[in-house]
Amino acid sequence: MISINHQNPNLFDYYSSSKIQNITKFVNTLIGTAKGEPKYGVISQFPVIDSFEDPINLRHYSSERSFEYFEVGYSKFGLKRYNITVELTASRRTGLHRYTFPQFKNITKVIIDLSHNLVTTSEYNGGSIQSISYNQVKGAGRYSGGWNRGGPYVVYFCSQFNTNAIEFETWRDRHIGRISEYSDGTTYFNSINVDQACKSAESEIPDWDFEKTKQEAVNAWQTELEKIDVDGGTDDLKTIFYTVDIVRSLIDIYQNEGYMPDGRSGLANGITQGGSNADMVVAEAYLKKLGTNVIDWDLAYEALIKDAEVDPGYRGLYEGRLHLTDYKEYGYIPFPGYVVVTYAHSPCSRTIEYSANDYSISLVAKGLGNYDDYMKYKLRARNVKRLIELSGGPKQFEKRLDKTFSNKTYLNEYFNIGNEPDFFHVCLYHFIGKQYKSVDVIRDILRTKYGSGQDGIPVTIKLSPQLTFTILAYNLTCETHVNPYVQSVRINGINWMKTWFRHSDIAKGAIMELFMGPNPSKVWGVVGEDEDKINIEDRVVPPSMSSIENNDEHANYIVADY
Repeated sequence: MISINHQNPNLFDYYSSSKIQNITKFVNTLIGTAKGEPKYGVISQFPVIDSFEDPINLRHYSSERSFEYFEVGYSKFGLKRYNITVELTASRRTGLHRYTFPQFKNITKVIIDLSHNLVTTSEYNGGSIQSISYNQVKGAGRYSGGWNRGGPYVVYFCSQFNTNAIEFETWRDRHIGRISEYSDGTTYFNSINVDQACKSAESEIPDWDFEKTKQEAVNAWQTELEKIDVDGGTDDLKTIFYTVDIVRSLIDIYQNEGYMPDGRSGLANGITQGGSNADMVVAEAYLKKLGTNVIDWDLAYEALIKDAEVDPGYRGLYEGRLHLTDYKEYGYIPFPGYVVVTYAHSPCSRTIEYSANDYSISLVAKGLGNYDDYMKYKLRARNVKRLIELSGGPKQFEKRLDKTFSNKTYLNEYFNIGNEPDFFHVCLYHFIGKQYKSVDVIRDILRTKYGSGQDGIPVTIKLSPQLTFTILAYNLTCETHVNPYVQSVRINGINWMKTWFRHSDIAKGAIMELFMGPNPSKVWGVVGEDEDKINIEDRVVPPSMSSIENNDEHANYIVADY
């Protein structure tokens, strides 16, 4: 299936709306990921005006964007450097581009580039390009890698224009492509497909009707979204239906390929960013008694134990747990560890995620009556409380956090706000009774790294068709950043001294009231400076979910309620 978008030359900004990065090409195959590093993103085109020095150097002809617009089945961009408008839509196997060049420009060109990949982890392994006529080009590119570091694949393409080029040229060395030159500034159409080459364009968009193709793309999405319509039953039963399907898919991948996936792309298990986190999904489904009669829980447990016990070696980049042998021997992954692969430099985040994975496995083991495994994996788990102790206590832990966030780029060896494993990092101050420091860091990140503003109070979260969770903030002025600190909290009219709450506290609908002030509160959410250890039972700071000091009922209660 065709997926069209634009590309920036920055490694972590492939298709974001950043106003800083220039656009270098429009790609016709793309699978985006939460991490930001996509898969595919090959067979690219780019319209330009006038001559330029080197078509191989992307920055020689890249352009700032003057505007951009997105909706389902359609996107539109302005190339500021050339005053060109680019519009994109697609059918199933054919991408349709519309380039509007400015009037009174004599030299208008379109670059077709096979060799530049979307990301540095992709490899171009060769290809061919053939000019069939002055308005048609076809060929193929061979690639490997991408987000999931997958094996080799071939993309076949056919590019057709609705106007003949005056002349064209191709280049071939390490890079391969073609430049076509046109005589006037009319609007050009272009279609590229990756399946059955030119036949797809002829059958799917025979009339070159852009608006019709755009509407058909919207209709196609609607058709897909309406395929599964679950009637009857409660909202809870519908949730069970969809969750069971996901869990069975995870187990099926394990049964056929040897491991459950952490991330999957291009029909292969992709790069893991930490733990074997399918364990968490399976455990949650088990604890909530979802799919009791349709999921093979013995097979599911077998998959969990393999994650916890079998070191996949270098394949730990893709599935299972990287450096599992070190983790089992020491209880953590030492730094620098067994450095043989790219992600060996993330021992801390992996240790924390492996611990959470082990704890989830312990709960499934207990439910299945395997108490030896229950105690084994519970004892293997670590938690925030233990992390604070290993750091030398709350004061030393605070110093470590302060150092982590002292680099105001928020992109360093300790912390990267652009990557999911670090999103929770800023909340660790809560566990030592210094939640106001989390506020300072979060607000600075919002101010410097996010540009859509901080408006939107009150916030209402829809829990179900009948229930809502509403958050009201009083005395808070977002525009001037006045009164950013919480002074007191009420949930459903009850004074709330904790810096956290359970899902069960809001599951039946709730109103949370935040009373704000200009300085950190000396009362709410505070732990005394002279305390050497965190007293979990005082309920000010969040509990450590996998704390082995808690009795079994308390530990289960926390997980079941979250």
